[in-house]
Amino acid sequence: MEIKSDKFLLDKIRESYEENEFFEPIVTSLRKGSDTRYDSYELINGLLYIKEGHRLCVPYNNEIRTHLLSMCHDHAGHFGVEKTLDLLQRELFWPKVRR
Repeated sequence: MEIKSDKFLLDKIRESYEENEFFEPIVTSLRKGSDTRYDSYELINGLLYIKEGHRLCVPYNNEIRTHLLSMCHDHAGHFGVEKTLDLLQRELFWPKVRR
């Protein structure tokens, strides 16, 4: 899955952190560099990642998540829900995504 080449999508993700009650405090804290509660995250070029597995954090935004699910499904070769979710969870993170 080639998320890194989709500048529009990445910009939309960056913007959506500001409106997201789960990720906004993490992003704000990492920008300040003063809080160790979020040591398992890192901010790279304005994008939030979970360090373990270097997974991109995706804020709740229906347009973004639908686009990402479509990308995962297409990349997985149309093998169904389980394979699509597996690929999604290897590269992305959002709260309450099914494991």
